[in-house]
Amino acid sequence: MFNKTRLTYSTYTTASHGYTQTHVVIREMYEEDTLKHLEDTVDNKAGYTTMAYAEAAGRRYQAMLDMGHEVHYSTSTYGLEIHLRWQHYELEADGTQTYCDAAYDSLGRTFGQIEEGMRFLRKIGRAIEKTKATRRNQEATFKSDVRAVSSHTFDRPEDMLAALARMKKSAQVQLDRSTEAWVLTEAKVVPKAA
Repeated sequence: MFNKTRLTYSTYTTASHGYTQTHVVIREMYEEDTLKHLEDTVDNKAGYTTMAYAEAAGRRYQAMLDMGHEVHYSTSTYGLEIHLRWQHYELEADGTQTYCDAAYDSLGRTFGQIEEGMRFLRKIGRAIEKTKATRRNQEATFKSDVRAVSSHTFDRPEDMLAALARMKKSAQVQLDRSTEAWVLTEAKVVPKAA
């Protein structure tokens, strides 16, 4: 097993009372070696409570490997965990979606997580503001300064996702419903041996 943490993020949309909402969840998760977990199910080396449970886990890990997921992520971590939500406001004439201000649904469960979450939001907020200043400079004839991080920094989920994608060692993940595992959004499909 790798036993290292990696910054992950996922996104999904929901609908409530006629409004669409975009959610972004940012977590530090443990990166796990799927093949190693599969090998540990053989002869119950991992110490599952019953052999039937070990066989079921083996089928789950084999299914992940068959789908190309050599790595999966464990949610059992007390590291960074942030949940942001944007309610869709209206679609502009040019096709641009506008949003209400971001709602900070969660910055973590513990005081340490909340502190770490605020530090992270300031860090990524500076990256977003730098990108916005560059965009303003390209569109205007005058030089725009990087603004301080504020609530308006996080006015669009697209800006947050773009900044997360640019971060080193970040990975976009999704919950695979068939295996109930967090996996990379874009899996590397490994052809099966004949």
